[in-house]
Amino acid sequence: MKETISKNEKEFVLNGIDKFQRIDGRRVNDMRSIKIQFGKQYGMVEVQLGNTRVFTAITCDIVEPKPERPNEGFYVFNTDVSPMSSVSVDASRASPVESELGRIIEKGLKESRAIDTEALCIISGSKVWSIKTSIHILDDCGNLLDCASVSVIAALLHFRKPDVTVVGNEATVHSVLEREPVPLSIHHTPISITFAFFPNQIMIVDPDTKEECVMDGKISFLVNIHKEICGISKGGGTSTSIEQVLKCSKIAVIKAAEITQQIREALHENMKSRQIVSVKRPSVGQSATLEMIEHTRPIQKQIIQNLITSTNEKDIDMKPTAPVIKQEPKDTVMNELLSAENKPLSGWEDSSNNSNNNSNNTDSEMKNVEIKQEENVQINIKKEKEESTTEAVVAKPVKKAAAKTTTKKKVIKKSASADSDSEEETTVVLSTVTPTTKVYKEEEESEDLSVALKAKKKPAAKKPAAKK
Repeated sequence: MKETISKNEKEFVLNGIDKFQRIDGRRVNDMRSIKIQFGKQYGMVEVQLGNTRVFTAITCDIVEPKPERPNEGFYVFNTDVSPMSSVSVDASRASPVESELGRIIEKGLKESRAIDTEALCIISGSKVWSIKTSIHILDDCGNLLDCASVSVIAALLHFRKPDVTVVGNEATVHSVLEREPVPLSIHHTPISITFAFFPNQIMIVDPDTKEECVMDGKISFLVNIHKEICGISKGGGTSTSIEQVLKCSKIAVIKAAEITQQIREALHENMKSRQIVSVKRPSVGQSATLEMIEHTRPIQKQIIQNLITSTNEKDIDMKPTAPVIKQEPKDTVMNELLSAENKPLSGWEDSSNNSNNNSNNTDSEMKNVEIKQEENVQINIKKEKEESTTEAVVAKPVKKAAAKTTTKKKVIKKSASADSDSEEETTVVLSTVTPTTKVYKEEEESEDLSVALKAKKKPAAKKPAAKK
């Protein structure tokens, strides 16, 4: 629920936050004062955070459990926003704050196992306690979630359910006149601490209505006194860095410890006042003293001091850390400027150096290619000489093939002198080898044919005449 404010108010608030100054005179890490008031009955608490007021009332009933979980009771959370709480509340429509507040508080209590649902069982499968907490928002002056979480925790700790005796499958509920009521089993107390984010990486604790209208985003931590984060809620807004989240978590631990100390002190004083005006039960004949639970006893101050001393001041400091800029003396800067005027531009020097280096590289590459070509030519010439000697020894009658090879050898020598490519030379050499083999084969075939023809031309031997 955001109120509409003018541009001048926005600028005024943002300018003050840039200078780490807030409208109500608080520092960046300070929260508004908290006031806790208990009602006449158990489970009725009104909490005031600054001008934000929330009233919480808890009631209990005996119901049947779910068949899936026969040994577990129920915790039900309902929120009600009064139309007089803020100008922006529309009574005809359901505000999104009603569902959001109850959901976040219920999720933080149940998922962190702060409340024990099995302790609400009376008879397995037939009777369990159903604890209903109704949150009433009376005044909305910013940071409703923190005020509601404090009121719910204080109400749960203050509430007492009637005592029950079970005989077989029958359970008898005793009134306050008969027996002292029993407190709920609560393992720990997660409390919400909200931070608002502003431009230039500025964070503040416990924003009010005008600061909520101007902020870029917010994040809420549910933290207990054991330095455990029970839940985190961030409803949109700007992205946050890891450093900001870590700083917020360390500050939330300290603030949660201070608030729990304040809740326990208020409960302790209320229990003392109730012991003075306690009811005289006829069965006992005298007033029975109330049982002091762990949550109703105030925390030792040394524990909170240890939490504060264990965290460094740098971790708690909400001011953004500016990057360190090294400033050089004026004399060195002037000398650099004067030397830069006399020197040519660095870009031209780099380009000329690059062009010279490229030209040198190309020349060296060309020389290496020429050397490799000459070596290949010499190797090919040696191979040709060896082949020519073998041809002369093997076949003397074949003159035409030798002539062809010699002519082609001359061509190869000319090409070598002309610095031709190595690939062309190798192809020529192969061409010289292939025709010689073909010539030999043709001549051998011709000799075989001539022999065969002569054998055919010879007259066949006359057969002897047959005897009569």
